[in-house]
Amino acid sequence: MGKNERNNRPVVAASFLYPNEAHVFRGLLASEGIESFIFHERSTMYTPVSIGGVQVAVRERDLEKARALLREVKKGKSGF
Repeated sequence: MGKNERNNRPVVAASFLYPNEAHVFRGLLASEGIESFIFHERSTMYTPVSIGGVQVAVRERDLEKARALLREVKKGKSGF
């Protein structure tokens, strides 16, 4: 696998217990130009903790930016 292929693979940036939180984060990522994907949205209706919650994944190349954005949100600095 080449470097470009590794940078394009999806990696989990964050996990949430509730789908609505994942969708809000995904919208925030989109506003920053970061493509993201949501996994396990329906599975959490039955076993949210055992599968790690609703996961939001980004391309590996965007991981650090996505996690920095999440830290800002948690600190209340994002304006949301």
